[in-house]
Amino acid sequence: MNPPRAGGVRECFIARPGWVFGFADYSGLELCTLAQVCLDVLGRSDMAEALRRGEDLHLALGADMLGISYEEAKKRRKAGDQEIEHYRQQAKPANFGFPGGMGPEAFREYSEVYRITLTSSQAQALKDAWFRKWTEMRAYFQWITWLTEQVDPSTGKPKPIAQIRSGRLRGGATYCATANGEFQGLASDGAKEATWLVSRECYLERPWEKVPDPVSGKTHAERTPLFGCRPSLFIHDEIGMEIPYPVGGEVAASKAVERLSAVMVAAMKHWVPDVPIEAEPVLMRRWYKGAKVVRREDGVILPSKPLIEIGADGKKKTKWIADL
Repeated sequence: MNPPRAGGVRECFIARPGWVFGFADYSGLELCTLAQVCLDVLGRSDMAEALRRGEDLHLALGADMLGISYEEAKKRRKAGDQEIEHYRQQAKPANFGFPGGMGPEAFREYSEVYRITLTSSQAQALKDAWFRKWTEMRAYFQWITWLTEQVDPSTGKPKPIAQIRSGRLRGGATYCATANGEFQGLASDGAKEATWLVSRECYLERPWEKVPDPVSGKTHAERTPLFGCRPSLFIHDEIGMEIPYPVGGEVAASKAVERLSAVMVAAMKHWVPDVPIEAEPVLMRRWYKGAKVVRREDGVILPSKPLIEIGADGKKKTKWIADL
């Protein structure tokens, strides 16, 4: 479930002969669910507004830390500005770590995972910048505090925490577990529904003859492109499966992985209706971390693989090409 970040482990897994791997990866899922929770509980979210504008939340925070506009940061990053990239990388652990109630010292250790070394004062300054950028978060933590202080008068014990939207109950949750659990639990609810709907289509040829198609909302008798595919795993925020890929099967495999993405998005939108949801589809013969989609001129998705190139600056760059 948690292969090393360094390469060489995932690549050991290859699809069976006549098959390819198909993956669809939710983009920034837990930030989307955090924004949805804030909308549901507080009625507002700067994070949700940024996502609706199509902004990269890490770049948006990095731009604020530098005191420049998002548009300027976007242009500078496109031009290869290393200062912008540095601040965007610093924003990643902030956006992923602070929502769970992490303090500056714990955050320093967490940042090491991203190969970022911070002093205590730098960690505190980053947390302050994060609170200034996402103004809803102080009210979010006040709500979390209120939740964890609720006591059942009949037992004198803390009340179980009710999961937003689903109403699932969780007992014995600490402050940080509650802060993480509300938005992580919402992501989990949506992911479980997505995995169920995807699996149903893989094993039932026409699952929506009586139950409407989750993507179109219509009842029809067309065969699903996912029929015959075999889901393997859900890891973090993506579903992986094997897709039949006989000779000349590019179009069918492309339709299958596109359908995987569409079903995942439709399922998650049921739980996260007010924030944009995306799940990028990709085909691979070998399991690669961070694989990017490669399309034929007519839009058909092809299996992709990395090509390492040395740029003019002497640095390695990864280009994703068709694995034919």
